[in-house]
Order: sequence, then structure tokens, then C-alpha cells
Amino acid sequence: MPRPEMHPLEWDDDLIDRFWAFASQSPAYANEYFAKQVGVGLTTFLLQLDAHPGRILDVGCGLGYLAAEIIRRGLECSGCDGSARSIEAANARVPAGPLWKGAQLIEGGNLPYADGMFDTVIASQTIEHVLPQQIGHLFAELRRVLRPTTGRLLLTTPNNEDLQ
Repeated sequence: MPRPEMHPLEWDDDLIDRFWAFASQSPAYANEYFAKQVGVGLTTFLLQLDAHPGRILDVGCGLGYLAAEIIRRGLECSGCDGSARSIEAANARVPAGPLWKGAQLIEGGNLPYADGMFDTVIASQTIEHVLPQQIGHLFAELRRVLRPTTGRLLLTTPNNEDLQ
């Protein structure tokens, strides 16, 4: 029997949403989240840069691992993600209280926050999941929600990863 012809995977908004819906519900996938693996170190690095990072936004917050660590360190944090199931998981994981401002859904590529609202925006292991035609808009949105002139963007992305 001949093998079926293989085609490269072509990501689109629907496929990305389905992937993250699966990932957010899969206990086996939970350990793959970068923020779960290095959230303590990333938060320590942030505090070494600035002992008082102000209002923090975790863009692409996933299941809330990084936000939970930020809150544990006594810092104010909000989160946002493009996956509704991830938002539900993050809001369930991060302890309710005055420092956790909750996670909100990113719709149409627009961050659900006011201009200049955050002192620090973290996008950790996020941009590699954005479609190429949406990268420019993402950076415009990151800049928009950062406090003008003093806002800080902390961005991490994989090195030498073949996402195909």
C-alpha cells in the first residue's frame, strides 16, 4: 500500500487555537511550558534589572506559570493570551488577590488594555507562535500598552528551533 503524500503543516488562526486548546487541557503537555521550567529564573532576572518593575503584563501567559511566580514575589501582574482555554487555566491557577489582575483574551491581535498601562511587558516564548503577517501588529500593540519612554519589554524566544 503506498504511503500518503505528506504536506507541510500550514499554521492559521484556527489551527493555532486548536493546538493551544489541546495543550491547555493536556497534563502531559504541562511540563513543556517554558514558564513552568524557568519562571523562577526569569522573575529573578527581572528583579535584578529593576527591583520595582511596576505593573507587569505577561503576554502569552499560557497556563499562568510565570504570572503565579511574579505574584509569589509580591509584584502586580496581569496576563493575556490568544487561547480562551489557556485564560481559564491561568485564572484558575494564579491565586486571587490584589496583586493578580487576571488574565484576558487577546482578540483580533489586539491587547485588551489601555495605552501606556504597563511599566513592564513580558513576552516569553510568545513571538514564535505568532503568524509572520501578525508580528508587526504584535510589536505595535506591545509598544502601545507600555508606559511611554520608561516602559520596558522583556522578550525571550527560542534559539535555533525548527518550528516546521
